[in-house]
Amino acid sequence: MAIFRFRLATLLNVKIQLEKSAKIELGVAVTQLERERQHLAEIDRELAALGADFSASVTGVIDAERIRAIRACIAAVENAKGRQVRKVKEASDAVDRIRDRVVVLMQERKVLEKLREKEFEVFRLEGLQEEQRQNDELVTYRGRTREGSGGT
Repeated sequence: MAIFRFRLATLLNVKIQLEKSAKIELGVAVTQLERERQHLAEIDRELAALGADFSASVTGVIDAERIRAIRACIAAVENAKGRQVRKVKEASDAVDRIRDRVVVLMQERKVLEKLREKEFEVFRLEGLQEEQRQNDELVTYRGRTREGSGGT
């Protein structure tokens, strides 16, 4: 009996490998996004602490130098927060791009797998038909040999 060989097997294997590497890349990108979000949360906590310090400095005994220093720190942290928000947005966009690529690769792989299944089903049916044809020929041959030997 013949062996089934999918004519696009190499392409399917390439698609599977591309999908695996894209999934790994997606995992790395998601991890990076989480790190950036955690850093943004740390900046928010620092900003809240500086706000509390500023409020405490304004009440009670007023120290102008301390207030200026805290305001400068708040401005610097707000700038850092703006940069971090941009980094989080960039990381999120990267995750979305990679996720879209993974979806496309998965769809391409599934199309090839369905094609392979259809071709295998055709191969299987052809094999069954060939087997049936051989059985019919065998029965016909045996019937002819019995007729020839029975007539003498």
